[in-house]
Amino acid sequence: MTLLVNVYQKHDRQEKFELVATVDVPTLNNDVALNDAYAMTQNIDRGWYENDNITNHFSGEGCRSTSVGDLIQTGIGFFRVDSCGFSEVDFDDVGFHWKDGTITLLEREEA
Repeated sequence: MTLLVNVYQKHDRQEKFELVATVDVPTLNNDVALNDAYAMTQNIDRGWYENDNITNHFSGEGCRSTSVGDLIQTGIGFFRVDSCGFSEVDFDDVGFHWKDGTITLLEREEA
């Protein structure tokens, strides 16, 4: 069985995240899915967007690797890529806007 996982990359220093990929990972385990999606969206020997099991959603010729601060969405929720591992994003605490594949996280007073 597989799980479709969405990867959102952060824009500069803003709290805006654009959907760049949907990754078909060969697991239903959330922790494994997060790690696999992260690993599969790294530019190592070639652009990650050339890998099998990935649907690209970005425009342009290429896309950077997934890195600290980006978001990964599994069937359980959204997770921020940390320097070591992942932390779940609680949208009740931060608030957000969703439009055309872009998520904008808001400060509590803006939510």
